[in-house]
Amino acid sequence: MISLHGDWVGDVRRAARESTTRLRSATVERWDDYLPHDVLESSLAPLARIFRRYELIVLPIGNRYHQRDLDRFADEAARAPGHGILTLIPGLYQPAVNVQVLDPDDGVRDALRRRDEWPGAIFILRDGRSLFLPLDTAYERLATIVRYGLPHHDPARTWSILNKDEEWEFPPPPGRRRLLHLSDLHLGTRRAARAQDFLLANLGRFMPLDHVVISGDLFDNPLAKHREVYEHFAHQVRRRTGKLPVVVPGNHDQRILGNNFLRLGSRRRQLVELDWSRGLVHDAKTRTAFFCFDSASTGNMARGGVSQDQLLKVGTKFDTENLEAELQGHLRIAVVHHHPYPYPAPNETPVTGPRTWPVRERLLEMTDAQSFLTWCAGRDIGLVLHGHRHVPRLVIDDVATGQARGQHRRITTVGCGTSLGAGGAPMSFNVIEWNAESRSWSVDFQISRPDGQGFHSALVQASSPPDR
Repeated sequence: MISLHGDWVGDVRRAARESTTRLRSATVERWDDYLPHDVLESSLAPLARIFRRYELIVLPIGNRYHQRDLDRFADEAARAPGHGILTLIPGLYQPAVNVQVLDPDDGVRDALRRRDEWPGAIFILRDGRSLFLPLDTAYERLATIVRYGLPHHDPARTWSILNKDEEWEFPPPPGRRRLLHLSDLHLGTRRAARAQDFLLANLGRFMPLDHVVISGDLFDNPLAKHREVYEHFAHQVRRRTGKLPVVVPGNHDQRILGNNFLRLGSRRRQLVELDWSRGLVHDAKTRTAFFCFDSASTGNMARGGVSQDQLLKVGTKFDTENLEAELQGHLRIAVVHHHPYPYPAPNETPVTGPRTWPVRERLLEMTDAQSFLTWCAGRDIGLVLHGHRHVPRLVIDDVATGQARGQHRRITTVGCGTSLGAGGAPMSFNVIEWNAESRSWSVDFQISRPDGQGFHSALVQASSPPDR
C-alpha cells in the first residue's frame, strides 16, 4: 500500500483489523451463508470511512491475458497527482471464470455485460455512482482529470468528465443479443392490474431489445376474461419494445388455480385460443432460434414435463426449417414453464429467498427433467429459460449430450420470478445478453419490492468464456 499520506497505511491496517474482528463475530447458520446487508455494512464500516475520503476510486478489471496492460494503467492511475484518487490494484487477475456479484452497482453490472470490451476500469465516485470504461477510454478520461484536476466535493463535475454526459444505456453492438425475460404474470388478478403499468414503465431503461420472452402463467385462471387481459398486456409490451413476445403457456393457463388431478380442473379451451409460440420461432436478423415447449400439457397437481412426443415434434419442426442449413449458426434457446432443476439446486446462489420446502417441491416439479436437459444438450441449446416457482435463479451446468461417451454441452438455465409480484412476491424480470466475442451469457436480475419502490440489480452473473 502506497500513499502521499504518511499515516494512510497504518489507518488502513487498523480499519482492516477492526472489520475482520466484526466479520468473525457475525453469526451465520453455515460457514458459506451470505451475511445480511446490515451486518455486512456494519462490519465494513471502518474501511468504508477511509474509502469515503476519496473523490474517486479506480478498479482495473480484466483477466490474466490483460495483466501487463492493467498493471501499467493501475500504476499511472495510482501516481496521478493530487489527493483525491484511490486506485485498487488486484494482485492477480483471475482466469476466465463464471463471475457472480450480489447487489451490484451500475459499474460492476455494466462491466460484466461488456466482457468483450475488457480490459478496462470501473470508476466509483464518492456519491456512489459508478461506470465501466474500456481501457483506451479509461486512459483518456484519466488524462483529462490529471490535466484539469479532480473537482473536490463536486461528484456531478467528476461524473461529467468521466461520462461526458453520454447516455448510460447503450445499444448492443453487433454480435450481442439482448433478451427481456418475463414470467408468471398471473393477469386477471387485482395485484397484476395494479402492477403492470409500473413494470411497463421500467422496461425502457433496457432498450433496444432483440427479443422478449414470457415463460408461462400468463393469466391466473383459464378464463376468457383473463386471456383477454393478457392479450391487452402483450399488445402493450409490443408497443413499448417493438417486439412480439415469444410465449409459452404455464399450468395456470390451462388448469383451475394451476392444479388438476386426473384431468379434474383442466380447462384447455383458453390455451387453444391463445396465440403462443408453438414449437419453434426463429429470427434471421438476429440469427436466433427459440425451441418452445408446453410443459403443463402433462402432470398432475402443478407438476409438468415435456414428453418424448413433444420433443420429437419440436425437433422435426427445426429439422424441416433447416433442410438447407438456413438455421446453421443460429443461437439456440429453449423456453419452458417448469423448472428443469429442483429448488434449490446444488451450488446455486439464490437471488431472493427460496420460498420452498421439500413437500411443495414434489407437487411442482418437472418430471423427466434430465431427459429434457439431455435433449437440449444434444440439440446444442446453450440457454434454457423458465418460470413457475416465482423465484429468480441461475444454474450453469455441463450436461451430457447422450450422443457420445463423455461429450457435454454447457447450458445456462435462467429462471424468472413473478414479473407482476403475484402472491406478494417481489416483482422481477431478467435482462439477458449474449456476447459473441467472448461467447458467454450475462444475466442481470432486476428486482423490486411489491410496493413499487423501484427496480434494481439484485444480482448480475456472467458465464465463463472459453479459455483462449
